[in-house]
Amino acid sequence: MTQRNAELDYARAIGIVLVVFGHALRGLQAAGYLPEDGWAHATDYLIYTFHMPLFLIVSGALFAPEKFSGPRSLLGKLSVLIVWPYLLWSIVQGAVLVVMARFGAVNSVNADWSWLLEIGWSPLGQFWFLYALFIAQVLAFFAYRRVPVWGMAAISLAAFAWFMVTRGPEVTILVSYGCFYFALGMMARKVDLFGRLPSRWPGALALLAAGAAIAVICLLTEVVPYWPIPAAIVMSLATISVCKAMTPALAGRSVGRWFAIIGQCSMGIYVLHILAIGAIRLGMTRFMGITDPALLLVGITLVATLVPVAVQLVALRLGIEKWCGMPSSAKPFTATGLRAGTAAPAS
Repeated sequence: MTQRNAELDYARAIGIVLVVFGHALRGLQAAGYLPEDGWAHATDYLIYTFHMPLFLIVSGALFAPEKFSGPRSLLGKLSVLIVWPYLLWSIVQGAVLVVMARFGAVNSVNADWSWLLEIGWSPLGQFWFLYALFIAQVLAFFAYRRVPVWGMAAISLAAFAWFMVTRGPEVTILVSYGCFYFALGMMARKVDLFGRLPSRWPGALALLAAGAAIAVICLLTEVVPYWPIPAAIVMSLATISVCKAMTPALAGRSVGRWFAIIGQCSMGIYVLHILAIGAIRLGMTRFMGITDPALLLVGITLVATLVPVAVQLVALRLGIEKWCGMPSSAKPFTATGLRAGTAAPAS
């Protein structure tokens, strides 16, 4: 595994663990185990400021439109990497949540079968990311060599601002939001921004502190979600910088390989973690009698991360990962055991 690829695997691992943690946190808040304000609110705000921009920026940096021979080549790949996982797991998750809601086992009191009929224009839950990423890649492909990358970013940002100000449909906000950060990732690749980021701890931590400070200022001044753009950009770049700093210490070690595997299996975690969180919380609270918020938060985050990893690794071993909607361009399990590699969850 090259140092550059390791950095991005580690960044995806951090990002996907934050996704699971954030949804576990919100679920416990909705269920009354954690407060809606105080440290829980501040933590939620910080995580949601940058964890999805991080994924979008990395995906944009890995996107290479020149490698596709034409629209058919692009759509063929995206149908496997994005469209099928989106459709399959939107239907599975939607159906499970509707059934569980009937028994009061989840917080989705408004769960309805109409969800499944609307996924073509109204993404369900976390699947907005795949929906927006598909559109971003298609637009980037057709705009390639016609519109400069900075122009794509500017147009996306303008569209995002317009839909936010005019309170447009949520899907238009999310798609333009995703396209903006995806275009930033393409810009980063064009100027090799990742390669220019600090690779030593003092610089990486300084960048992280700057991003956190901006996010705290946005929190204290009550900047509404989606708008803390400077904080999102700096925190995303700081995360990659921190991963560059930690790479030498993790390279060649078992902990480093497993950390990379979490990043490589981020697709499996992303599509399964909401179902896993619901099942684990139900098991811990109703059947194990655990009510301690800290124990619930840690336990749910840990298990809801590792169980999907195990599922994806089994699918990879059996060669059915694409049919399961968990595609990966690198297989952490091979005939000889674990190996290092890279995989963008949906790029």
